Amino acid sequence: MNKKRLSANWPTSAIIFLIMCLISTVLATSRCNSSSRFADPSAFLGCYASMSGDQLQLTPQGKMIINGAAVGTYRIISPVGGKHGYLIEVEGLNLELQGGKVVAKSGDGGFQWKISDDLSINMIFAPSYRVIFQRITFC
Repeated sequence: MNKKRLSANWPTSAIIFLIMCLISTVLATSRCNSSSRFADPSAFLGCYASMSGDQLQLTPQGKMIINGAAVGTYRIISPVGGKHGYLIEVEGLNLELQGGKVVAKSGDGGFQWKISDDLSINMIFAPSYRVIFQRITFC
């Protein structure tokens, strides 16, 4: 009786096994492909300043510091097929402009900003604010 159950379930078990192998292969491949989407941030680490005196710092730990407030995390997105240069992807912060200064708070916001060839960061956030941060040599 046990042999009949085993032989009857064998095709089902084999199909389930094949499906699980296929899913694990797809997941492993997507992880490998997604990691190549991001660039090494070492060329972009350091301090940036705007004309209005705002300061931005990118740390080796992936944290972003804006005007002394350590908020949000960042990753550098590699250029994609000539569509754009490097982008900085930022998550976990909300931004607003108060008295001409950028105020950053922890939150659920996310942004992608362009990094120019001269390593300036073009920060754009709602409703229509734009702040350009230029790379500086000291923090």
